[in-house]
Amino acid sequence: MRISFTALQTFKTCPLKFKLSQIDRIRTPKMPEAVFGTLMHDCLEKVYNPNRETPATEQEILDYLNKKWSPEIYKDPVRETSDFASAVKIIKDFFAKNNPADAQIVSLERSFGIPIMVGDREYQITGKIDRIDKTPDDSFEIIDYKTAKKMPAQKYIDDNLQLAVYHLGLVSLWPQIESDDRPVQTSLYFLRHGEKLSSRKNKENLKEARAEIMKDLLEVENQQQKNEWRAIPNPLCSWCGYKHLCPMFRHQFSETPLPDAEKMKEIVEEFLELKDQAKKLRQKETEFKHLVDKYMEANEIERIFGDNGFITRSQSEIFSFDPVKIREVLEPLNRFMEIIKVDNTKLKKLLKEVSPADKERIEEAKRLERRSKTFKASRKTL
Repeated sequence: MRISFTALQTFKTCPLKFKLSQIDRIRTPKMPEAVFGTLMHDCLEKVYNPNRETPATEQEILDYLNKKWSPEIYKDPVRETSDFASAVKIIKDFFAKNNPADAQIVSLERSFGIPIMVGDREYQITGKIDRIDKTPDDSFEIIDYKTAKKMPAQKYIDDNLQLAVYHLGLVSLWPQIESDDRPVQTSLYFLRHGEKLSSRKNKENLKEARAEIMKDLLEVENQQQKNEWRAIPNPLCSWCGYKHLCPMFRHQFSETPLPDAEKMKEIVEEFLELKDQAKKLRQKETEFKHLVDKYMEANEIERIFGDNGFITRSQSEIFSFDPVKIREVLEPLNRFMEIIKVDNTKLKKLLKEVSPADKERIEEAKRLERRSKTFKASRKTL
């Protein structure tokens, strides 16, 4: 069975969208964001066109952009003008930071298929790598272009499943890279920012990626068997073409008015207002607690009184246990496996059963994690 990595990403984001797009094959109009991203990829592919004797110039790529631009996909002319200006800026900035003649391109828009066995069923995870370069140290670099407006932290790059899959795609094309355990640099180039973030991958990363993909495929099979496709609200919902079919948006897109629709709109607005008020009250409560705490500390008291009641402060300490020391005490007693995660509740129970000497050694393994304070407001009873 063939499944694209993009489809697998869709499943992880929202299983219902995966079903509607991959199983039911319901097509939706392309969103401007997707068209914009595709065109930027096309422009940069032309920059490094291997069939040319000389690299494309900035002006040639700008002419290509102008020729391929589709203003009709935009409902908002202001947005269309803004996006076109962004596209021009991306190309100009790219040429300012990159000399196409310097790159040692191995392949562009290279398709791949990764065999993954789940039980006795073989899947082919398919995808396409924007660009594969040879680096000065004679290793490979995978580069994927991104048009996102925000640039993530380095940890996102290090843990990015897409880059891990592209690494697998690379070794599926050239298996010798894996057998020789040659390191590979995987990079996301954020075009709006002109920045490239990279992470080095090795043979161990390939094992981790295969295991994660296998886990995701098992979950796909599980949901297929149960026919349970959850709709998961996420930041991409605003750009989803399936909102009219989604239970999360059914109320908004209902063709016929639902019973008491206007009344429920009023309730929603009132509920939102209450949430805003509750947030302000929590902020005010935090401010009051801080003032009360400072006053109690300054005056060495634990309770303050008003005309109609009082506020009491309670203080507590949260402890954890040093797992190395706990192991030293409990392994000779053959009891360590009972609390292998150093569960505080199980430890408290176990303390009643061990000898006083061992109990004392366990207490010595305690370490203070944090101190907490609670404030209880009580009204005077009549």
